[in-house]
Amino acid sequence: MSEPISITIEYMCNLCQKIRLTIIPKVLQPKMNSAGYVEIIDVHNCKDDQMKASILFIDTSYTVRSQVLVNPIGTKKEKKKPAFDLGIPSPKATALPIQTINPIRELDQPYLTKMIINDNLRQHIYKYEVLKEGKNLSRKSPLGFIKIKATFSTKISNNIVQQWLDKVAKILESITMFDEGMLSYLCDYLTDRIHKRPSKQEITELEVLLNSSYTFPKATLDQNEILNLGDDWINLIKNLSKDEMKMYSFITKTSSNNVKMTTLGLYIEILEKISMSITFSQFMSAMASLLLNKYISLEKISFITIKE
Repeated sequence: MSEPISITIEYMCNLCQKIRLTIIPKVLQPKMNSAGYVEIIDVHNCKDDQMKASILFIDTSYTVRSQVLVNPIGTKKEKKKPAFDLGIPSPKATALPIQTINPIRELDQPYLTKMIINDNLRQHIYKYEVLKEGKNLSRKSPLGFIKIKATFSTKISNNIVQQWLDKVAKILESITMFDEGMLSYLCDYLTDRIHKRPSKQEITELEVLLNSSYTFPKATLDQNEILNLGDDWINLIKNLSKDEMKMYSFITKTSSNNVKMTTLGLYIEILEKISMSITFSQFMSAMASLLLNKYISLEKISFITIKE
């Protein structure tokens, strides 16, 4: 009997009483923390047809042991007792802990000098700061669970920075499980690009970056089908370096029947098997190009409602 390729967790939302399924691909099976549980975010259409977010505390038997409603930033917290409490900690009505985002590079005149991400879904504030000077701009995510305040070069248009912050906030709000270590790469990525309007390619690169630890690539075409595309494939790779061409082929080949490698794991494999000189930025560009041209897709943790 073959091993199941995903873990399915059923729970009832305490607020709307809907039965929800959490589907976790085995390759993305989360590691439990020292207390023996893992946190997953579920944002869904809830009571009174409003979008709500809950932190689900899942134990080693993959059972939802507790759930805590998360309020959008700036709203008053309701003084309610938890619906049930089985020893799983709940967020307290205190200031969120601050976590420092360490810069990857030291630059003399970076475009992005400071960024503070107030993240109610992860119950943290993330702070990046290399300089104090510059213009300030704050933006919220569509549902209000994420607020980002950025300080940036006076040479950059506020409208351009707003577009970047809106995209980042929206992506962060959509992430079910998140690797905080990717925030250093996010700030590094924005430092190089925030001075010009984000392209479709760059928005896709952002999605790849922020989801890289909890997604895995799946090929939509096999190698023979790709070769049969002829000019389409050639046009995609014709201006690439030799190592980049190898990387594109390696990504599509490895993504065929992939059941064990995350997106970040794929990058590590590329460094080991193709070239240590391939940067994470080059990898994100390759992944985004292959996604936009529908050679691959990114699989992730998903939720469905099975009973209203």
